[in-house]
Amino acid sequence: KYVAEIERLKKATGKRVHKGIEIGMSAGQADKIKDYLAHHTFDIKLLSFHQDGTKDFGSDIVSHLDPLQVTDQYYQLMWKGINEFHDADVLAHFDYGVRRLSLTSGQFSTTAGVLLTNIFKVAIQNNLAFELNTKSIYKYHNIGLY
Repeated sequence: KYVAEIERLKKATGKRVHKGIEIGMSAGQADKIKDYLAHHTFDIKLLSFHQDGTKDFGSDIVSHLDPLQVTDQYYQLMWKGINEFHDADVLAHFDYGVRRLSLTSGQFSTTAGVLLTNIFKVAIQNNLAFELNTKSIYKYHNIGLY
């Protein structure tokens, strides 16, 4: 349906319509994702990390957990994932895992700073752009993390 809609829009508008996908990476899924992408073509691929296989980091339950532990878990997941899979164009919303947490910028820096810097280095080495999603700033009041 997605491809058919893109073709319909191209014909109706005479414009090029880009085909994209957000790749929600989670533990143990890299091979499945690589296999899927080997059989489909996209103009842009966004790499994101939303859940660890048991919880979605954007869910209400996360706000009741230890924020430092959740922060560490999230960036460990991202670190492992970006090293397993970096065939994307954009690293999407690097802050997703901490949106629901009450963290100071100091706590964030101490817990995630070194790991996040290393994640960014891998992304840069693989020519991934960064999505700065302002939802975290306005909806969750996390401007200090930026």
